[in-house]
Amino acid sequence: MKIAVVAGALSGNKGAASMLEATVQIVDKDLPGSEVVLLSTYPERDAKQNTYKSLKVVNASPIYLALIINPAAFLYRYLPFMRSILCKKIAAINELSNTDVLLDEGGITFADGRTKFLIYNIATIMPALMMNVSVIKCPQALGPFETFINKSAAKIFLPKMKLIM
Repeated sequence: MKIAVVAGALSGNKGAASMLEATVQIVDKDLPGSEVVLLSTYPERDAKQNTYKSLKVVNASPIYLALIINPAAFLYRYLPFMRSILCKKIAAINELSNTDVLLDEGGITFADGRTKFLIYNIATIMPALMMNVSVIKCPQALGPFETFINKSAAKIFLPKMKLIM
């Protein structure tokens, strides 16, 4: 089994690191032979700190996610003849193309008062959704959903999750 993780980090804050490390340890124990791919906000730092044989780190820094990965996922979906080229050129697209599930380990997501992070919350799940990869959302917190923009985004995107934990 191949599991991708987004919005987690080894080198980020301790909450993000503990969520990611717990994921890798559980996968190693309960799904031997499985691979975990981290779509990393901090690819260089996370790669340096990675001590897990089953964990692969690929670049998904915010700018790269916004300007490269998301448009490439759109092309992957709507221009199938480009898929092999996209997979060769963009590691995150290649990894997602044969991933069984994406775990979104974002901290506080789709939450009123954190509107400036809403675009990032959406950008982290869009490539998987565009590529028909199931998304399991496992945030530290979700909501509240009172503001118009947050409530609207939650109504659009959260029902697309395979599971919310």
